[in-house]
Amino acid sequence: MCLIELEADLDEHLERNKSEFRLSQKPTKREVEKSETELLKSAKDCRLNSLPGEVSSSHYFRVNNTNVAPDVVAAQIKKTFILE
Repeated sequence: MCLIELEADLDEHLERNKSEFRLSQKPTKREVEKSETELLKSAKDCRLNSLPGEVSSSHYFRVNNTNVAPDVVAAQIKKTFILE
């Protein structure tokens, strides 16, 4: 089992939640205003990601994908876990 933690800056996360692809794939995101409100509340009230160094498993990979294309992140994951 591999644990992959993807994180993105809040502004990027909000923008992605409105993208045509995300809306087509995730029905719960289609109520954009409600989804945005829930994300902002969660970001305020909860910790959405682990702290650096908090997870020490050799089967763990954390990546901030704010400015990284999905195919690049996928390649990083494949390389990290020798999945190619």
